[in-house]
Amino acid sequence: MTAVAGAAVSAATEVVASPVGPVRQLTATGRLVNADPTMYLECRQRQALSYLRAVTPAADLLGYGALGRTADYHRHCAIQQQPRWTMRQDLCGVEDLAALGYEVQWIGHGNLDLLPRLPGLVAAGQPVTFYAPAADVGYWADLMRRRGRPDGGGRGAHGVMVCGVSEDGAWLVAPDTTDEGPDFRPEYLAVAEVTAAATADPEHWFVDCLSLRRTGAPQPEVFAERYRQVVTGLRDGFEAYEALPQLLLADRARRPDLDQQVASADLLRMLAGSRNLFHRFLRYTSHSPEVVAAYRRLAELLSQLLGRSMGYLAGQGPDDLDPWRRDLRTLRTAEVTRLRQLKAELAAGAVTITLPG
Repeated sequence: MTAVAGAAVSAATEVVASPVGPVRQLTATGRLVNADPTMYLECRQRQALSYLRAVTPAADLLGYGALGRTADYHRHCAIQQQPRWTMRQDLCGVEDLAALGYEVQWIGHGNLDLLPRLPGLVAAGQPVTFYAPAADVGYWADLMRRRGRPDGGGRGAHGVMVCGVSEDGAWLVAPDTTDEGPDFRPEYLAVAEVTAAATADPEHWFVDCLSLRRTGAPQPEVFAERYRQVVTGLRDGFEAYEALPQLLLADRARRPDLDQQVASADLLRMLAGSRNLFHRFLRYTSHSPEVVAAYRRLAELLSQLLGRSMGYLAGQGPDDLDPWRRDLRTLRTAEVTRLRQLKAELAAGAVTITLPG
């Protein structure tokens, strides 16, 4: 595979030095900031949101439906005992991306023929994403092994977002959250290794492949109407907050591996992460400053509780649930009050959206 030559090259790309030599990459690659610092989203959705936020501040409008129903979060994490990242979150749907000004170009289940197309897609300013077996994605497998997974994540799917190709065509640039924290860093996949892995397991490589192409300007009025429909139809008693203390105590008794699925921590991550995304959306609405500030504070408090839960689940401090009950009951009351306020402000008149500058 060789780098593209003779084709139109988008101004949204640049050639930079890297550990694998010169690479042509999307200019946004070096500006990626994790849009999901609590790490509650599925990997490819987190990658897409982070990329879009790096290229357009209007990407925060995608969070209009982030609140979700907390009962659904509780059912998924606590009752069904499913990992948080396997719960469907409708944050980057095709219609919403179109309203943001982006077209999803579906490639489908790709094969080795995708590799020679990547330089041209990158040169055109388009990131390309697909699923591949975690153990075959070298940098991700290394992270999984550091976190206690000897199999490097096994054959489970991991999202790969290709944002660049080396000038000699031998390497793919695939930024990811692999620094033992929530931040993105540049990672590199050898094309020869990808070819060998995909040849050995074509069924699980290049799955659900797509690229994103910018086609126009964001449509704030579309997001405003979709937001109205979501919130006016939302019914939530926020009982998940009442269930969390006992769930924390049960998980603490198991002394879980906190790098793996833990129901109480997953539920807190989903609550904190969704409120953070929703607050970022609210900033661009005509909702009252009071309600915008309240959701910012709610996201902050939930993030603090998430941090506190890590120590509690690891066995630090007494078992006493009273502080948890008190704090979570306060948050439940705040959720009920603020959802009621959102609905009242929507009922009082049109809530408009101003595009971020």
